[in-house]
Amino acid sequence: MATTLGASFLALALLLAGCGGGGGGSDPGASSVVAARATLAADSVPEVLLQWAAPLDIAAQRIVEYQVFRNNDRIGAVDKDGRSFRDTTASGEFAFQEASGTTLTPRTGNHSPVRPGGTVRYQVRVLFQRIEPSGATSYAETSLNTPGVATTPLVRPSIASVTPQSLEALVRFPKLDGADQYQVETSVFSDFRSKTVRGPVQVTRGEGLITIPWPADSTPGSTVFARVGTRATGDASPPLTTDANGDDYLYSVAQTVVRP
Repeated sequence: MATTLGASFLALALLLAGCGGGGGGSDPGASSVVAARATLAADSVPEVLLQWAAPLDIAAQRIVEYQVFRNNDRIGAVDKDGRSFRDTTASGEFAFQEASGTTLTPRTGNHSPVRPGGTVRYQVRVLFQRIEPSGATSYAETSLNTPGVATTPLVRPSIASVTPQSLEALVRFPKLDGADQYQVETSVFSDFRSKTVRGPVQVTRGEGLITIPWPADSTPGSTVFARVGTRATGDASPPLTTDANGDDYLYSVAQTVVRP
């Protein structure tokens, strides 16, 4: 079934964020991305969804904003109540604030498009209000975790052909840039609520081929739906599927074939 970013990721965030009080003279450590997962927008355009939890060692009322970095470059900012960010293939300006002692200066940055097929690394920085030992107020930023959380944005995979045979179907699909693991599914239902699964298999170049038996609830002459899912095994978190009854893969558009 489709997965969401759940309690396990939030628990990890609390562990990574550290512990302690919300004020004090010492600066908190680096902030941490909880998960960065390849996904697809409603129009199938590649995206990466980042999510994090508030740090334990900075009081909530002292957080100003979160700033998102890709490969050490700032690509966006989220207000103090935000916990997620979508990195997209669109470019555009965004507003953020820069800390300098007791002053916050409004700045403008440029979001560069994320490019599918290559692994990138994400980091989140917290801009916060600091209480000095003297009681004076200033502003500071957490450091960035190095090297960041690895994620590979991916385009939607596709099926090259589905060849029906008496007992099985032969599903061929092209390898995507950045993806190395594939799974094929067949079902008599378009939403794949009941399905037969074959894989995962590793495909490092060219074209993949997976032979899959017909669904147990199919009969000769019935229509069967087939789709292929893909992911990059080097990512810190699996993809966030947008397809019904999917596993941790990004899926192709389903093709139909008549069982002989």
